[in-house]
Amino acid sequence: MKPLFSLAYIAFLIAFLCSSCVGTKKFKSLEEEKLKLENTLLGTKQELSEAKRALNKLKDAASSSNQTQSGTIESLKQVLEENQSALDAAQSAMVGCQAQLQQMQKKMSDKDLLIKKELEPYQVIQNGLSLQNRSLRNIKEDINLIIAANPTRNFTQSLNKDELILSFDNKELFSASNRTISAAGKELLYQLAEVFKKYPSIYIDINGHVPVSASINENWKNSTRKTLSVLYTLTQKEITQDRIRVIGYGQFKPLFDESDPLSKQKNSRTEIILHYQNMALLKLIPIKK
Repeated sequence: MKPLFSLAYIAFLIAFLCSSCVGTKKFKSLEEEKLKLENTLLGTKQELSEAKRALNKLKDAASSSNQTQSGTIESLKQVLEENQSALDAAQSAMVGCQAQLQQMQKKMSDKDLLIKKELEPYQVIQNGLSLQNRSLRNIKEDINLIIAANPTRNFTQSLNKDELILSFDNKELFSASNRTISAAGKELLYQLAEVFKKYPSIYIDINGHVPVSASINENWKNSTRKTLSVLYTLTQKEITQDRIRVIGYGQFKPLFDESDPLSKQKNSRTEIILHYQNMALLKLIPIKK
């Protein structure tokens, strides 16, 4: 019996051992799987921890970036506000300047109108004088036609702003005795009278000049007598006397030094001065009180 027990026991032991081997392998496998899982979990935890650290870094960077951006935005806002304030101040100053400019323009406009009004009479005078000067130039041109028709005529014309001066050698107008108008002188004066009649507003001054030849009284008489002779000749051609003024200057307005006989002869002359009476224009000048 003892051997059977031993065999049965041995068989049980072998069976137990076999089943125990199978359990051990499975356990080891489970242990290995557990170890792998633990390693995987550890790795996952490490990765998670690294991911958290990276996330925190990103959060910190984002927070810093946001702060930087916020600071930049605030700085830009401040600059913008300052620029807007400067722009508002400039626009306000511009409005003030424009208002001052408009006031100045109005003052200047009012002043210009006042000056223009004050200058109106002077402008009328200037226009009147210009018209008179053109009329004198026309008379000069008409007289030039007389000279061109007879080049032997010996007298000069001098035109300034307000008068035309005709200067005649006394030999051109008077006879050898110097007391009466010569035939040639009378013809010339008649021709000039026809020109003068075309300009009824013109006034005529006849001035007589003689060299020093006798007493002062005699020289005055001789120069005056010559002017009256010219006056009488012109009035024969319907030149009214109210347009003519005669003055005998005698020896007191010589043109040349009479130490030379030729110069002395040039001082013997008769002048016809054509001009306008400008009293009407002068009355336009305002008198300041």
